[in-house]
Amino acid sequence: MGAPMKSLVPLLALGLLSACAGRPAPVPTLGPSGAVTRTPDDVPGYQHGADRTRFVVGNRPRWRFANGHVSWQGDNGTFAINPVSGAAVGTPARARLAAAETRGGTPLDAARHSSLVRRYFTEIGVPDEQIGSIDDLTLLAEHGEVSSPIQPAPVVIGYVTALRREVDGIPVPDSVAWARLDSQGAVLAEGVHWPPIPRSAIDEARRLQNIAADPARLRAVMTDLPTDASPGMVVIRHTTAASYEQPIAVAAYVVTAEPQVSHGRETRRTASPDLYFDSSGKRVVLPSERETPVEETPRR
Repeated sequence: MGAPMKSLVPLLALGLLSACAGRPAPVPTLGPSGAVTRTPDDVPGYQHGADRTRFVVGNRPRWRFANGHVSWQGDNGTFAINPVSGAAVGTPARARLAAAETRGGTPLDAARHSSLVRRYFTEIGVPDEQIGSIDDLTLLAEHGEVSSPIQPAPVVIGYVTALRREVDGIPVPDSVAWARLDSQGAVLAEGVHWPPIPRSAIDEARRLQNIAADPARLRAVMTDLPTDASPGMVVIRHTTAASYEQPIAVAAYVVTAEPQVSHGRETRRTASPDLYFDSSGKRVVLPSERETPVEETPRR
C-alpha cells in the first residue's frame, strides 16, 4: 500500500530549539512523520509529528524530554510524543482552554466539527481508506452561582471527534485519531496513535474469521470460551498509546463475558471483561495489559 516515507525529518523544530537554547538534546531517535511501515509487507500507519500538526503551542516554545516523552511547549499548550509507541498528543494550556470556552464564540455544530476533523487528519496523512467509523463526544458545562438554588441548564461548549480505524474491514480498536476544534476551526486539542499493522496480523485475522463463521469449528477451537460469552468478533489489537513496550500487533477473537463470583451462599456477577483468543484458542494478552505484580505485605 505504500513505502515508508524517508524524506521528512521529524520534530526538526525540537532540535533547532535545543540548539538555540545552548543545551544538549537527550532526545531519542524518532522515525519520520507521515506514512510509516516497519517492514515492506506492513499496512502503513501514520506517525504524527510537530512538522505536520496544526496544534499551535504558541509563543516562547521550548523543548524537553521528561517522563518518557519528547515535548514541545509554548504558552498555548504542549505537543508531546511517546518515542516508543509513536503516540502524539496536543494539550492546551489552561488559559487557552478557558478563552476558547468562555470567549471563543458559538461552537461549531457537531456535523461541521466532525467533517473538519476528518479533513484535517486525512490532509496531513491519516489514510482515508482506514477510517472505519467516526465518534463524536459532546462537551457540556454549567455556568451559575454555586450558592444559587436554581440548577443551571447545561450548555454545549464543544465537541471531540475521534476517527476509528479498520484495516481490510477488520476493526483496530487501539488506533485512534481525535481532535477538538475551537469555534474558528483551529485545533484546540488532539491525539493520534495509528501504528503500522504487520501483514501477519491480517492473515491471522482472516483465519479467525473463517473459524468464527463455522459455529461447530468455533466451539472446537475456542474451548476456553466462557459459556455465557456474548457472540464475538475479530479485531486486531496492538500496544496502546501509553505503552513503553516494543510495539506489536496481533489478531484476536474477542468476546464479552460475565463471570460469576461466589461469596459464601451469595453469587454475583462481576463487571464484564473483554477476553481475546488467537486461532489456536489461546488467550491473547498484550504486554501493555499485563498487570504489574504487587508484593503482598507480610502478615504479623
